[in-house]
Amino acid sequence: MSQDESGATGGPNLKAGLAHLRDRILCVNHPERVALIRDNTYRAMISEVERTFIEKGITCKTVDLPERYDPAGLPKDACECLLDPGYPVLIIGPRENIWHAPERRKAKRELKKRLANLIHPATVAVPSLVTDPRQYAKYGKTLYDRLRKGKRWRMIAPGGTDIIGEFPEEDEGFFFEEGDYSRGGTGGDFPSGEVGFGPKEGSIEGTMAFDLKIQHIGLLATPVKIAVDGDRIRVLSDDDASRRYGDLIARTPVLSLISEVSFGINPFWSISSDPLSIVEEKNLGTAHFGHGGNASYGHRTGPHFDAVIRDPDLIVDDALIISKGRITSSHRERQ
Repeated sequence: MSQDESGATGGPNLKAGLAHLRDRILCVNHPERVALIRDNTYRAMISEVERTFIEKGITCKTVDLPERYDPAGLPKDACECLLDPGYPVLIIGPRENIWHAPERRKAKRELKKRLANLIHPATVAVPSLVTDPRQYAKYGKTLYDRLRKGKRWRMIAPGGTDIIGEFPEEDEGFFFEEGDYSRGGTGGDFPSGEVGFGPKEGSIEGTMAFDLKIQHIGLLATPVKIAVDGDRIRVLSDDDASRRYGDLIARTPVLSLISEVSFGINPFWSISSDPLSIVEEKNLGTAHFGHGGNASYGHRTGPHFDAVIRDPDLIVDDALIISKGRITSSHRERQ
């Protein structure tokens, strides 16, 4: 089922989506207090989130990031907000991905806070805003368990992707974003729904073709094609989107490295015309590749953005695990 942000096929309104975040994802109730961190890109969206919580009598405080900030070295007030024990719930809305900042990691893992990282800055609702995590919990757990048993992987997709790599050697290199952030020490993106890993560093080789969306660039009319050698990217295609992508990865050295491989598991497809929204990476039937920092499940620090492809096949140690974006019912050797 494909739906877009217009809501023409019955998508939710924003109020319903943010109430879902409050009541069913984070499960926030008075007298709990909520801290919000935003920048100018997410100002309107975070204001709507804050309003939704205040309507239920929940105390909120909001910290504004400056126009320019380093995701790996956040301003003092943002760090203090992340680590303030008086606010057990955190909602983050940044243009530059700060999920891999050390303070954010400490807030979740050591202080056991509940977190939601907004990945859709537009105040236009998308269907995946109201997905019940139970709708993909079993599917996601099955995929997560299969990936963790593998040593090597290969991904092929119709747009021109054919790459190989190795899985991480540590268990914490894998993750399952289940979308239930109601317990201490849980959190992830909102909208949510993915299973992925930080590949073994230096192991990715081959060609890739992003044919759905690149964050900060937008939806793609033609694929952006790249070669990858030891995780490092070289742009092959030459059109406007490809040149903009080349400029983006040249901005900071770590962005020219592939540092994440993930698969969307959210059955409520969402498409947004906003180039900064990356709700598409959660869609069932897609794969996406994180560029740059991956400190949540790896060892690289710095900024991070994602690029999405459609209908991937994934072969793990000669067994077809994912076919056209969907997990197979059993392992079978690819013909």
